[in-house]
Amino acid sequence: MEFAGIVGILTWLGWWLDARWHTSPWLVLSGLGLGLVTGIFKLWRIGRRNFRS
Repeated sequence: MEFAGIVGILTWLGWWLDARWHTSPWLVLSGLGLGLVTGIFKLWRIGRRNFRS
């Protein structure tokens, strides 16, 4: 749920800023990319913490 939330919120923020500043599609793509990187990093940290020996 956190992964989807992070990606969704940052993509929505990019879409909203694109509509406001007429920069389509650059900010929505940036938000999506940043959301994916942030979400993957968050999942990696959780996995690393849970699977330590």
